[in-house]
Formats: sequence, C-alpha cells, structure tokens
Amino acid sequence: MTKSGLYAKLINTVSQENPNSIQPIRPEDIVDNKIELFPDAIFATFNTLITQKFSAGVSTVMQDDVVSMLKEVGLDIDEVYKKGWLNVEEVYRASGWEVNYVRPGYNETGKSYFVFKSPKAKS
Repeated sequence: MTKSGLYAKLINTVSQENPNSIQPIRPEDIVDNKIELFPDAIFATFNTLITQKFSAGVSTVMQDDVVSMLKEVGLDIDEVYKKGWLNVEEVYRASGWEVNYVRPGYNETGKSYFVFKSPKAKS
C-alpha cells in the first residue's frame, strides 16, 4: 500500500458509519506501517548498500552513503530526516537482521553508520 493508500484507508475508515472504529496502534503493527509509509527508495538504497558492503556475515553502511544515494534518486533529504525515513532498524530487525546504529558522542568526531549483522555470523 502506498503512502496515500494508507492515508486513504484511514480516511475511509473514519468517514464510515462507525466513527469510533479506529483503534490505537499496537507495537507489533509499527513495522508493517513503516514498510507501507517509507518510500521504496529507502529500502532499495539500504538493500543495495547492505549487499555491497556484506562480508563475513556483517555489513557496515555509512549514513553519508545512504544520504548520497537518496539524493541521487531525487529524494529531498530534509524530508527524509523530518519523516524519520532513516530509522530503519526495527524493520530490518523484523526481517531477521541484528542492527545497530552508531553515531559519535557529543564530544567525539567521526561519522554515523549502521551495522547489519546476519544472525548466522560469528561474533
């Protein structure tokens, strides 16, 4: 379902005869909703970089690389940050990956990155 499809579903549900039919979201629904709301370019970008960087069961993906690729496909990076489209950890965990997001501390230098680890990878 597309972004507009999920919203249209919400509007149709609200406008039906029973205006009290919307229930609070359940934690287990978050991943599916993110998959529906995030543009395909987000997952295509992460999937490409995970595949390119994959070695010995681990893939380290630099956030700068993700942002560069998203710019190349025409996404507005301000919108990406505003809508939280880089917050993909839960979605990939639900797909079987161990995921960590690493960013430098307040007084540290360095770049932010994601670590995707296959559950079969040796520690």
